[in-house]
Amino acid sequence: MAMTHDPGGVSGEPWAARFRAPAILFSSIAIDAPDVGLVATNITGVPQQHRWDPATGELTQLTSRPTGQLSARLSPDGRWVTWLEDEAGNEIGHWVAIPSGGGSPVDLTPNVAAYSSGDIAFARYGGRFSCVTASDDRFAVRV
Repeated sequence: MAMTHDPGGVSGEPWAARFRAPAILFSSIAIDAPDVGLVATNITGVPQQHRWDPATGELTQLTSRPTGQLSARLSPDGRWVTWLEDEAGNEIGHWVAIPSGGGSPVDLTPNVAAYSSGDIAFARYGGRFSCVTASDDRFAVRV
């Protein structure tokens, strides 16, 4: 018996379609800008980040990483989307930010060696953020 791989679900088998169904994986709304949301969806085939207009349901793709971008954070004012930019999901890299309307990523810690970091927190006012970084057996809190 030969096994074949059917990545496109061409076989028409119901189980194949279930594994390829578009899904909303994560969503959030900016605390101080309820008209701006952020959604992770696999609608393009791999999870990517999209700006979400809660009033209309419109999605605008923000990331297009080959391996996908499952997690990201939206700033309280809804102006910025941040994520840990790493190589192929190894979780070692730098926090980056892009305007929620789209644009090129800006490195938030350009003079710091690559690090692991689990989350980022934003000041509600004043445009500051903080994160804990781990690299070379050293932890640091950065603001």
